[in-house]
Amino acid sequence: MKFIDSNVFVYFADGRNPKKQAIARTVLADAIGNRQYVISSQVLNEFANVSLKKLEMTEDEVRRYVEEFQHIRVVFQQKMTLFPCQFQF
Repeated sequence: MKFIDSNVFVYFADGRNPKKQAIARTVLADAIGNRQYVISSQVLNEFANVSLKKLEMTEDEVRRYVEEFQHIRVVFQQKMTLFPCQFQF
């Protein structure tokens, strides 16, 4: 299973760096409909936040991107369990 970070989605939408955008497009084209790739709901939230604030997209633009990205398998975060550290520093 391959997890895709939110930065890949930001590079996909951001045309300021064509080299990174091309790589992101290749990764996401391979990921759409491929069950080996997953994203989290947090990735979609982070993409939306960065797109609205830094890329200055409209809500409709962000919504269209997110709808495309939902063709990638989305995993939802569950309650995290913390365990005591076994290492001494």
